Amino acid sequence: MTDEQKDLDRLFAAYREACPAPAPSPEFMPGIWRRIEARRRLPALVPRWAAGFVAAAATLCLLMGVYLLLPRAPEPPVDTATYLETLEGSPALETMAYMEVVSFEPPESQ
Repeated sequence: MTDEQKDLDRLFAAYREACPAPAPSPEFMPGIWRRIEARRRLPALVPRWAAGFVAAAATLCLLMGVYLLLPRAPEPPVDTATYLETLEGSPALETMAYMEVVSFEPPESQ
């Protein structure tokens, strides 16, 4: 045997002393299965939650669709006046002649 193998044997012996094998008892296997089932609960809940969210989203979409299909009172148009009525209500062209004309003068160069 080489020194490396002896060191490895000593390491395994120290491990066996530090961590003794559990004594088998009638409660050993049920305890193992309880731990396994406890770890399986969270991943088993994820599909349930996802299915619940999908069902809630489908219900919400259905309710919104029904709301949009419900009959409502028609909204009045923004402006009901005709083109001629609008022209009658505008200021006359004669009054526009008295308005000040805006001129644009470029700034003087410096």
